[in-house]
Amino acid sequence: MWVKYTLLRIRIDHMLAFNWKFLTPLAFALLMVTAFMNALLANTPSWLYISGMFLSNVVLAWVALEVARSYSRKEREKVEMPKPVVEAAHH
Repeated sequence: MWVKYTLLRIRIDHMLAFNWKFLTPLAFALLMVTAFMNALLANTPSWLYISGMFLSNVVLAWVALEVARSYSRKEREKVEMPKPVVEAAHH
Protein backbone atom coordinates (compact mmCIF):
# COMPACT_ATOMS: atom_id res chain seq x y z
CA MET A 1 0.00 0.00 0.00
CA TRP A 2 2.86 2.35 0.77
CA VAL A 3 4.16 2.10 -2.81
CA LYS A 4 0.64 2.41 -4.21
CA TYR A 5 -0.07 5.66 -2.37
CA THR A 6 3.34 7.28 -2.92
CA LEU A 7 3.70 6.78 -6.66
CA LEU A 8 2.05 9.17 -9.06
CA ARG A 9 -0.82 7.65 -11.00
CA ILE A 10 -0.86 8.76 -14.61
CA ARG A 11 -4.06 8.49 -16.58
CA ILE A 12 -3.73 6.93 -20.02
CA ASP A 13 -5.18 9.97 -21.81
CA HIS A 14 -2.60 12.24 -20.14
CA MET A 15 0.19 9.85 -21.07
CA LEU A 16 -0.97 9.69 -24.70
CA ALA A 17 -1.32 13.48 -24.89
CA PHE A 18 2.21 13.88 -23.50
CA ASN A 19 3.50 11.39 -26.05
CA TRP A 20 1.87 12.98 -29.09
CA LYS A 21 2.35 16.62 -28.06
CA PHE A 22 5.87 16.44 -26.61
CA LEU A 23 7.79 13.19 -27.07
CA THR A 24 6.98 12.56 -30.74
CA PRO A 25 7.95 16.09 -31.87
CA LEU A 26 11.07 15.85 -29.68
CA ALA A 27 12.07 12.57 -31.32
CA PHE A 28 11.51 14.09 -34.77
CA ALA A 29 13.60 17.16 -33.84
CA LEU A 30 16.36 14.89 -32.53
CA LEU A 31 16.31 12.92 -35.77
CA MET A 32 16.55 16.11 -37.84
CA VAL A 33 19.34 17.60 -35.69
CA THR A 34 21.31 14.35 -35.81
CA ALA A 35 20.96 14.15 -39.61
CA PHE A 36 21.99 17.80 -39.99
CA MET A 37 25.00 17.43 -37.69
CA ASN A 38 26.01 14.21 -39.45
CA ALA A 39 25.99 15.99 -42.80
CA LEU A 40 27.79 19.01 -41.35
CA LEU A 41 30.51 17.03 -39.57
CA ALA A 42 30.95 14.22 -42.12
CA ASN A 43 34.57 14.94 -43.06
CA THR A 44 35.88 16.10 -39.70
CA PRO A 45 38.18 14.33 -37.23
CA SER A 46 36.45 11.83 -34.97
CA TRP A 47 36.97 13.92 -31.80
CA LEU A 48 35.22 16.89 -33.44
CA TYR A 49 32.42 14.67 -34.77
CA ILE A 50 31.80 13.14 -31.34
CA SER A 51 31.98 16.53 -29.60
CA GLY A 52 29.60 18.11 -32.11
CA MET A 53 27.07 15.30 -31.78
CA PHE A 54 27.28 15.38 -27.98
CA LEU A 55 26.86 19.16 -27.82
CA SER A 56 23.93 19.13 -30.24
CA ASN A 57 22.18 16.54 -28.04
CA VAL A 58 22.89 18.59 -24.90
CA VAL A 59 21.49 21.74 -26.53
CA LEU A 60 18.37 19.92 -27.72
CA ALA A 61 17.85 18.41 -24.25
CA TRP A 62 18.19 21.87 -22.69
CA VAL A 63 15.66 23.34 -25.15
CA ALA A 64 13.24 20.47 -24.45
CA LEU A 65 13.54 21.01 -20.70
CA GLU A 66 12.94 24.74 -21.07
CA VAL A 67 9.84 24.12 -23.19
CA ALA A 68 8.54 21.60 -20.64
CA ARG A 69 9.31 24.00 -17.77
CA SER A 70 7.52 26.86 -19.53
CA TYR A 71 4.44 24.72 -20.23
CA SER A 72 4.41 23.46 -16.64
CA ARG A 73 4.65 27.01 -15.29
CA LYS A 74 1.72 28.16 -17.45
CA GLU A 75 -0.41 25.19 -16.34
CA ARG A 76 0.45 25.78 -12.68
CA GLU A 77 -0.43 29.48 -12.97
CA LYS A 78 -3.72 28.58 -14.61
CA VAL A 79 -4.60 26.22 -11.75
CA GLU A 80 -3.40 28.55 -8.99
CA MET A 81 -5.05 31.66 -10.43
CA PRO A 82 -7.51 33.13 -7.93
CA LYS A 83 -11.14 32.72 -8.87
CA PRO A 84 -12.97 35.92 -9.77
CA VAL A 85 -15.22 37.15 -7.03
CA VAL A 86 -18.84 37.41 -8.12
CA GLU A 87 -20.37 40.59 -6.78
CA ALA A 88 -23.60 40.17 -4.84
CA ALA A 89 -26.70 41.44 -6.55
CA HIS A 90 -27.68 44.93 -5.45
CA HIS A 91 -30.74 44.99 -3.18
